[in-house]
Amino acid sequence: MSAEAADRVAAAIGSRPGTPLQTSWFEFLLDVSLLEKHLQKSNPDPTPVQLIIQFLEQASKPSVNEQNQVQPPVDNRRNRTLKLLALKVAAHMKWDLDLLEKGLTIPVLNMLLNELLCVSKVPPGVKHVDLDLSTLPPTTAMAVIIYNRWESSLDEVCHKLCVCNAIRDALEGEVLGVRFQQLLLKPSKRMVDFILEVCTRSLEKDRPAETSRRNMAIFMNPCLLFTTFQVGAEFSLTPHVRLGAASSAGSGLRPSSASASVNIGQLEQQLILLLEPRRIRQILIELHGMAERPFWRVNSKWEVPPDYINVILGIKDNLTKDLVYILMAKGLHCISIKDFAHARQLFSACLELVTEFSPKLRQVMLNEMLLLEVRAHESMAAEGSKERPPPDLVSRVRGYLEMRIHDLPLRQVVGEECVAFMLNWRENDYLTLQVPPSLVMNNPYIKLGQLLASTCKELPGPKESRRTAKELWDVVVQICSVSIQHKRNSDGRVGLIKHRESSMGLFFFPPLQDDIVNEVTAEHLSIWPSSLPNIQAVDVEAVAVTVKELVSYALTLNPNNQSWLITQADIYFVTNQYSAALNLYLQAGAVCSDFFTKAVSPDVYTDQVLKRMIKCCSMMNCHTQVAVLCQFLREVDYMTAFKALQEPNSHDAMDSFYDYIWDVTILEYLTHIHHKRGETEKRQIAIKAIGQTELNTSNPEEVLQLAAQKRKKRFLQAMAKLYF
Repeated sequence: MSAEAADRVAAAIGSRPGTPLQTSWFEFLLDVSLLEKHLQKSNPDPTPVQLIIQFLEQASKPSVNEQNQVQPPVDNRRNRTLKLLALKVAAHMKWDLDLLEKGLTIPVLNMLLNELLCVSKVPPGVKHVDLDLSTLPPTTAMAVIIYNRWESSLDEVCHKLCVCNAIRDALEGEVLGVRFQQLLLKPSKRMVDFILEVCTRSLEKDRPAETSRRNMAIFMNPCLLFTTFQVGAEFSLTPHVRLGAASSAGSGLRPSSASASVNIGQLEQQLILLLEPRRIRQILIELHGMAERPFWRVNSKWEVPPDYINVILGIKDNLTKDLVYILMAKGLHCISIKDFAHARQLFSACLELVTEFSPKLRQVMLNEMLLLEVRAHESMAAEGSKERPPPDLVSRVRGYLEMRIHDLPLRQVVGEECVAFMLNWRENDYLTLQVPPSLVMNNPYIKLGQLLASTCKELPGPKESRRTAKELWDVVVQICSVSIQHKRNSDGRVGLIKHRESSMGLFFFPPLQDDIVNEVTAEHLSIWPSSLPNIQAVDVEAVAVTVKELVSYALTLNPNNQSWLITQADIYFVTNQYSAALNLYLQAGAVCSDFFTKAVSPDVYTDQVLKRMIKCCSMMNCHTQVAVLCQFLREVDYMTAFKALQEPNSHDAMDSFYDYIWDVTILEYLTHIHHKRGETEKRQIAIKAIGQTELNTSNPEEVLQLAAQKRKKRFLQAMAKLYF
């Protein structure tokens, strides 16, 4: 190059506007004042969120020793300073959790908050809910509150403020606000108690004027008449309500003269809402004194099992008939909403009543109380309790299964749930060894429970366990079979299909040809026969519905079971619900890897699962995701990856996924495709990705594996953000 040409190049370079270089993370370590100056800029580059990510990623980066072994990050001054810088940036953002949650991944945010707890000197080994925040320093209390995302019951405070304003308006004789009226639409017991407390204090303070007492009485009469009943409080025994009644009497108000029909209507309203047995009996006595009609029909939603209707309606005394019916109906409703305390009160009162005149109804109530205790204990187990049922309850369940009383109405669900209860609590020895043979022959639920228990006991065993599994298989095939001669009625087969609680999480459904189950994987499939001799007789729809219901219910009990998540994903996959299937495949990987902070086990992401994830992405036209997932297979599927990358229209972010590709062959093909299409910018992104030093094929195998694992984790986390 001539001197003249060199001068022209230098002049051209010097004439270009200078673009400021992005500040690197390590510069903040060298200059302590640089961070504050950087954050005060109008548009800092990198942004505060990016700075937090860079600081924490550098502080948590693993090291490699002389033997090329990956070691956890060391606790040195550099890493501690980086973590402190990340906390300073978050403090500059005023700990805005909305911005932090949107900008940071869950692992990075969790690391940031854990560092906040450490520097704030939160007492170790103590549950945060047990801490008394008032005794902690402000910085420590703030760290605990931010970490747990506590909102300090803002809604409850707002509601209480609304109540106080409304009662002040009531004392002054003004119209109540709309907000308070809306609160009364769905009152909670705590809210009603607070209303009564404020009313009481307002009447006790400084001897209120007669006008205020009168206004309070006008406010409390309609409010308490309806609101207190809605939460099940007892009107005549509540001290605050008595206070309201006294205020009404003292203010000179008199109850309006109501007709008998109005009085009956008011009593019926109380009868519907109350749950206290003694009060229910008193109201029924009053009602029967006013009119002689069946008051068990007052509420159409009171339902008693059809098995018991004839026995209850056969009671000669009308008052007793109404009381038994209503107590049982209310008790069953309380069980359905898991209000077991009130259910026990109602059933105990009903048992005490029927014991006096009907041994048959007494046994009926004992059976219903047994079902109540079984469901109460199962509800506790579903909420996480590990406590085993008391021996008395197990003994009562055994007694019910062995009970033989003629002419006694028995509900099918009681027998089903007793068998399910024994299965759930591993009472396999009783079901397999101690049940009388006559019961097994005469009760299909005990027979099915015995086969389930036997199969469960022998699951870890050798091939001999398949004999019991074959018997269970035959019973289930019979349940799911269609009988041409006999229509399916209440013979119990449909009930067994629909009854999810007795499943025990075993997937014992056959691989039916041309059927949903054909492509669904599950645990313990190896112990079942591989074919069906008479496949035409099997109700395929019943099998499909049963599998869906079974897995859905199992996931409500254990939502983190990887095998069940994969099975549910397979069900969605074979029914062409690809987005839902991919969501569950990702969930299965997330629960076994702490949200992809660790590698997903090959036992979870098998080649079959990965191929289904690839097909899900392909069917949703997310072709770049397909190419990335093809690397996850044991043998990289280049043909599928290349075909996906050739697609002209892709519904995913395309080049933003190139950073997750570690296979150099795929990156080279991407470069070729973009060059062929004339897509210069995308080609440059692919070239930049392929030029990363950690992807150099000359690197040791450990370095290449580490680079692949890093990209796998980041890609799966990005996919989780898209599909969760």
